[in-house]
Amino acid sequence: MPGLESPLVIRFLLPLFMILGHLSLLGASQVIPAAHLTIHRRGGALAHRAPANLTQLVDLLHDVERRYSRVKREVKGNKLVRSWRARSTGATNDEQLLAEPGKEGSWYTNLPVGPPPNTIEVDLDMLSPDFYTVQTTSGKGSQYNVFSETHVPNDARVHPLCKHPSDTIHLTDLKNTTSVTISLPMCSPSRSSRATLFKSGSVLGLSPSPSSSSSLARLDSPPLLQQLLSAELLTDDIFSLTLLDSTSGILSLGGTLARQAEEASTRTQVEIDSIGDPAATTETISAKVNDRLAATFPADMEDQYRWAPIRGAAKGWWTTLLPGLWINGFKILKNQPVLLDIQSPFILAPPLAARRIYESIGGCSRLAVPYDMFWKFPCLNRPKIMLEFGGWFFPLMSSQGGHDEAIWGPEGGRMSLGKLSMGGNGTGSGYCVGRVVETRMGLQSREDIDWEGSGLRDVWVLGEPAFWGVGVVFDGQRQRVGFRNY
Repeated sequence: MPGLESPLVIRFLLPLFMILGHLSLLGASQVIPAAHLTIHRRGGALAHRAPANLTQLVDLLHDVERRYSRVKREVKGNKLVRSWRARSTGATNDEQLLAEPGKEGSWYTNLPVGPPPNTIEVDLDMLSPDFYTVQTTSGKGSQYNVFSETHVPNDARVHPLCKHPSDTIHLTDLKNTTSVTISLPMCSPSRSSRATLFKSGSVLGLSPSPSSSSSLARLDSPPLLQQLLSAELLTDDIFSLTLLDSTSGILSLGGTLARQAEEASTRTQVEIDSIGDPAATTETISAKVNDRLAATFPADMEDQYRWAPIRGAAKGWWTTLLPGLWINGFKILKNQPVLLDIQSPFILAPPLAARRIYESIGGCSRLAVPYDMFWKFPCLNRPKIMLEFGGWFFPLMSSQGGHDEAIWGPEGGRMSLGKLSMGGNGTGSGYCVGRVVETRMGLQSREDIDWEGSGLRDVWVLGEPAFWGVGVVFDGQRQRVGFRNY
């Protein structure tokens, strides 16, 4: 079966992760092939060795689903697009217009700004293209320093809540660091809004390019990636994401880590093969690495990834079609509409699909109400789950993870949200709660969630687990998504 995971490859990315965290920020401005940023999960991993807290998991599921209910489909011109639901409170008091940064469990990156050195936490948002910082009066969160030497005030409005200043940020391509001045809208919630109690922070929108998602742009300012392209710092309208483990990963703007990952893997293998060879030197090893890369690694990104076009009735999100889902070598589902969103800690599956998955694993059953969106499976029964894209197979939650995850992670491996306790006394039952969760999006509206016009019925959400050990590249120019095993 092509595309089976190599459990060692992800280890070769760890030195790159460490390099990103220690590079100097004093480099001169210059063009870079890609900007690499480390990303982290705020608050650490979702699941630990402790038994699953079902009440917290239900609340978290509702919070995740609520994010998707804020958008509906509508016709603009001759296209069906996604747009934000209108609120009766008006633009200045609409808490939905600005995301809530700094929430526990969110994936974020640290973006250096200044001088003087000022690092702001920037939450990733794959449902919107907007890039901005939120300043509240709560005194909590990651505060942007408006007294930076490079901060340029601008009272022009890009939204009723947002001014339009600029500042200098610093980006690295693993070898060099460059600085660039960008527009950084600064938003402050209305004083009458409860959003003033939220944490301060910043948001990096990563939804498809504005040409196809202008209805989701809430601010009249360009996204960060578009600004870097306009400044000729980057040349390609792409970004990529990969998670090294349950708490850390790498975001690449304008490029990918495919070459660096392959080179690290090849160099390690060449060094192992050279053990005991008295003629081996740094120069000869480097030459062998370059020769192997020239012979085996495609020069064109087109051949480095397996591609799937963006598909869906409405434009605006990273949606595509999953040709097949395989469990233990058998194809159990085909042609499933999926949405990619790293901020979902679950794999959300429609009711019939979730049932089919757990029936294929064996020994599984649905939990009782009010936890009936979750299923239990035997902790010792760890299925081999594969996603099929472009005729290739990509592992989904099929390993124990890294060393720390094996020790401190939940029993049942990566597919587990924790062990199911018996009688509330913490005694293990031998069953674990599955990370594939049944979602009723588009089916059952609640008091706080309106699914009318959402178009999300029967749509999957491939969340955080789909990015573990897999390089996912998002090509806004060609409207497609690429996948590669690391």
